[in-house]
Amino acid sequence: MYSEIDEERYETKRLEIYHDGDVAYFDTRTPMELSEDPYPTDFDAINATDEFDVSEISSIDFENILKMYDTDALIEDYFSKL
Repeated sequence: MYSEIDEERYETKRLEIYHDGDVAYFDTRTPMELSEDPYPTDFDAINATDEFDVSEISSIDFENILKMYDTDALIEDYFSKL
């Protein structure tokens, strides 16, 4: 999972890549899918669980990862399943 976080630590975009090859993408067009709470400034609490391994990447790296996927098609797919 990759998330873009704004200056106030709120999620603005999220890309989920699953082991089975499925991919999901969420952004301001799908606000109910984005986290309502700001991300913590310290990732240690999140990393203390076995569920996630959080680390920070640059905005350029995030955008390069997004470019590998057709995010508009992923949004359309999301809405087609509602």
